Amino acid sequence: MTAFVLLAAVLAALALGILLRPLLRVRAQAAEGAQGTPGTPGAQDVRADANAEIYRNQLTELEAERSQGLVSEARNAETRAEIERRLAEDLASGAAAAPPPARSAWPGTRLAVALGLALPLVAIGLYLLIGTPTALDPAAGARSAQSTHQVTPEQIEAMVAQLAARLEREPNNAEGWMMLARSQAALGRYAESAKAYAKAIEYGGKNASVLADYADVLAMAAGRDLRGEPYRLIQEALKLDPDHVKALALAGTAEFHMGNYDAAIMYWERLMKSLPPDSPLAEGVRSGLASARERSGRPPLAAAQPPATAAAPAPSASAPPAAAGAEAVQGIVMLDSGLASSVKPDDVVFVLARAAEGPRMPLAVRRIEVRDLPYAFRLDDSMAMAPGAKLSLFPRVIVMARVSRAGSAAPQKGDLEGASGPVAPGTSGVEVTISKVVD
Repeated sequence: MTAFVLLAAVLAALALGILLRPLLRVRAQAAEGAQGTPGTPGAQDVRADANAEIYRNQLTELEAERSQGLVSEARNAETRAEIERRLAEDLASGAAAAPPPARSAWPGTRLAVALGLALPLVAIGLYLLIGTPTALDPAAGARSAQSTHQVTPEQIEAMVAQLAARLEREPNNAEGWMMLARSQAALGRYAESAKAYAKAIEYGGKNASVLADYADVLAMAAGRDLRGEPYRLIQEALKLDPDHVKALALAGTAEFHMGNYDAAIMYWERLMKSLPPDSPLAEGVRSGLASARERSGRPPLAAAQPPATAAAPAPSASAPPAAAGAEAVQGIVMLDSGLASSVKPDDVVFVLARAAEGPRMPLAVRRIEVRDLPYAFRLDDSMAMAPGAKLSLFPRVIVMARVSRAGSAAPQKGDLEGASGPVAPGTSGVEVTISKVVD
């Protein structure tokens, strides 16, 4: 900041010097003309004195000639009159050629002083008005950059509210309703999300993905109950796409909870054909299959299949929506055993991805409960909360999981959290252990 001020002062001095130099030069010339050089006659004065001396000599000679009788009285008078006339003319022409009196140099001095004071003040005022004074403070610049990249939960809430308000004015915006539905689901507002999905279907039509998402939030709003309207929507989605991953996962979960184990096995076995064998979701489906086969009296899964792991749960009403893709991050969230006694089954858990370098705004969010842990997650672009904040747009992301005792999206003291290292979109097998208490 000091270097900038010094440089600005030097440049201002140079500019003032260039602007004021003509005024100061005029002032000096005016002063010289007004005062002159003491004891030194001007050119006009010298010429006038010489002419007067000549005329005096002529008059003296004329008077001597008259005394000697060389000229008559009449000729003498005529010649004298002529000499006097020429003298009068010379005096008159000398007075006309004389320079006008010099004006005072004070007005030029006042203008120079006024400009010298006004120009720096005007420049400073304009910089404060249209410039960036905070750029002079590195700390303030760093704080400004940080605040630009960090989006608070309150700002997310405000953005969702603004989107809802805009859709009130533009109700036929199907894409906007989809974005609002996903944002509200990520914030845990399942009833509001369901209404937004209904609007998205009304203005954008039906497809398997939107029907499966709609069924999911309806079930979450009803306490994870997939019976009734959610189940009907799932079946409708499977008619449009019999191999839709999320619809198959939800259908298997619904049948399992209703005690229809054979139907659950059918849906989950079909789902396994679409999943990478080593994905966390596949591990969760295998665990669900093993449980369904046991309850239906069927033999265990073939030994050739990878064994089910206790760390991966069966698909639930909040199951991941699609198979692995280049834009997705998959893995499992676990709770450290040492913290198990400090949480309740219905405590809210946020699982989210954010850019490793860049804005702090979540790129994808899932909201579950402690009872769902360990949880096989999948985060992808379908969960984006803003068009320009998609997971696939960033080279590396961090997956975070946080147990919120108050159910708030904003971190609070006493919450539990865990995070992965930076990973590239398309990575599977990411492990996040919730093991840290927020101070």
